[in-house]
Amino acid sequence: MHIPWGWIKQRPHFIAEGLNDRYDVTIICPRSFKAYPSNNTHAKVVELFRLPFERFSFVRIINRNLYNLQVKKYIKRNDCIWFTSPLMLPQRMYKYLEGKRVIYDCMDDMLEFPDSNKEIVIQLERSLYKKADAVFCSSDYLLSVLKTRYFDRNNLFVVNNAVRDSLPCSVVKNTGLIPIGKGVKMVYIGTISEWFDFELIIFLQKNIPNLELYLFGPKDIEIPSDTKIHYCGIIQHDIVFSVMDEADILIMPFKVTQLILSVNPVKLYEYILSGRPCLAPLYTESLKFGEYVYLYKDMEDCLNIVKNIISSGFSPLKTKEASQLFVKSNTWGERLKQIDAVLNIIL
Repeated sequence: MHIPWGWIKQRPHFIAEGLNDRYDVTIICPRSFKAYPSNNTHAKVVELFRLPFERFSFVRIINRNLYNLQVKKYIKRNDCIWFTSPLMLPQRMYKYLEGKRVIYDCMDDMLEFPDSNKEIVIQLERSLYKKADAVFCSSDYLLSVLKTRYFDRNNLFVVNNAVRDSLPCSVVKNTGLIPIGKGVKMVYIGTISEWFDFELIIFLQKNIPNLELYLFGPKDIEIPSDTKIHYCGIIQHDIVFSVMDEADILIMPFKVTQLILSVNPVKLYEYILSGRPCLAPLYTESLKFGEYVYLYKDMEDCLNIVKNIISSGFSPLKTKEASQLFVKSNTWGERLKQIDAVLNIIL
């Protein structure tokens, strides 16, 4: 997987752990020099060794060779190779995949990331797409993108994102991460990157003076310096629902870019389960959550929705019981059943 194991827990982590209950799985991921909370697991996780200071070209060359040697070793040891990104294997190493079953789990449109080298990504993804015995896509839109970009093919499947199977029976009260009784508490949990719509947040706070935003998760952009925008860092997945329980409103304030159009938003499943009112921009994939999530078309529409939520006493769209029924049909356990049905045919 292309994400460090200690990164905020998401699709590759949950699928890898689910597969580990059924198969003999070795999870290979990059070593990170940043400090992240540990994602405890019973699965075998190998963080590939690399040297620090990759800003120096000679270190990058050494690390590239070290990476290739380590990956080649694990490819030879295993019968099925599961990729979460086409960037995980250089073109010249495809010869080691001969005789192996190959799975490509496409969770994002890799070409649309801001720092993406589109020429290299297309070359590598085309090779992986062609080589794979099965391709899973996280959304219908992403499936259509791959078919248009490359070619239609058999063994192409949509497996949406989901929520963890161990749904919380209770939450810890008063985590101390969000102050009690200080204004309207709006919370976002997830990666904070180029797609985060701070312009929307500032607009909402200008029109709702007591609106406080609390951000939880890794960030790779600068967060605006504002006394009403609070960056709280990365939290362990075990207390995510406790933090959400302390929110008045949960929000997914994404700019609807070409990248976001391909995203089946995993955080909305968790937001819905929390029983708190939640908001997200209106686009094809978010429409699937329309009965449970307030969907806004633009900034003015979002402002009106937030005002209505506040005046209604922070009421969610559905009862907690209805929300839990929806989420229980969208767990990673249910998604693994879809994946298993495919693997039983090709393995």
